[in-house]
Amino acid sequence: MAAVCTAVAVVVTIVAFLVYETAAVADAQSELGAECHVVASMIGDEGVESDEVAALAALDLGTVRSTLVEPDGTVAYDSTVDASTLPNHADRTEVAQALSTGEGSSERTSETVGYMSIYHAVRLSSGSVLRLSEDRAGVIAIFSRNAYLVPLLVVAFIALSWFVSRLLARRLVMPVLAIDPSSGEGISPYQELDTLVDRLNEQHAELVGRMEQIQDVDDMRREFTANVTHELKTPIASISAASELIRDGIARPEDVPGFAGRIYDDSQRLSSLVSDILTLSKLDESERAGDRALFGDLATVDLLSIAQDVRERLADKAAEAGVTVIVEGHLDEDTG
Repeated sequence: MAAVCTAVAVVVTIVAFLVYETAAVADAQSELGAECHVVASMIGDEGVESDEVAALAALDLGTVRSTLVEPDGTVAYDSTVDASTLPNHADRTEVAQALSTGEGSSERTSETVGYMSIYHAVRLSSGSVLRLSEDRAGVIAIFSRNAYLVPLLVVAFIALSWFVSRLLARRLVMPVLAIDPSSGEGISPYQELDTLVDRLNEQHAELVGRMEQIQDVDDMRREFTANVTHELKTPIASISAASELIRDGIARPEDVPGFAGRIYDDSQRLSSLVSDILTLSKLDESERAGDRALFGDLATVDLLSIAQDVRERLADKAAEAGVTVIVEGHLDEDTG
């Protein structure tokens, strides 16, 4: 913003100087024309060349240069240099115009760098041409005369632009930085940011929901792990105790079949638990992969038997908690 302001200021300054130069040249041309008519009226009444030269030489025009040109273009008098050293002026624009129409004007670059020479010519009654000229400062000369001020003004303007730009940028950006995307209740400071802030709030709500789901799943995993551990320990402890009694010969011969049956039932229970764990693992993998083919073929499930089995497994816990678990149902005749 500071760079743009500086560039605009430079362009505006240059354009202003050019406009000023154009206006100044136009004013100077107008003033020089009026002065030229006054001088012409003062020296052109006699109609004698010698009198015109003498009358013109007697005038003090200050910084204005006066030149008297004969009808053939020969310079008869010049207030600045020796007329005899000047070339024929018949081809000069202002002189040619005056000889043709009675009056002419032009501007040319001066020999002095940065200045412009303004010419105005009027044809006298004798046929000679009176030309007045004046040097006016151009853009380069004005810059040159104020060379020490221009860098100071540029530096001051850049510093001011930088300060104002920083201040405006801070005022514009601070409300944006104040938006808290982690709160889920962000308020847009500008109408142009309404859509963005609303989207941030929606994403925050979605993220919170997903985190809650993840937390719920994590809690379920912990609970599942604790239950599986307990379920595995119970049949393992039973198998270990029964096999230890048989191994040490403590069990009576008539009790051995009973202990063997308990070992067999608990081993089947372990096998079922392992199968359930594998099934749950497939469920989890299938959910993450989105592929139901991982389950294998569909099969009929006896929910009543499963519910009764779960009741038996939880019987001890239910008794400890003072809870009575009742399973009711019937078998489907089509499935047996």
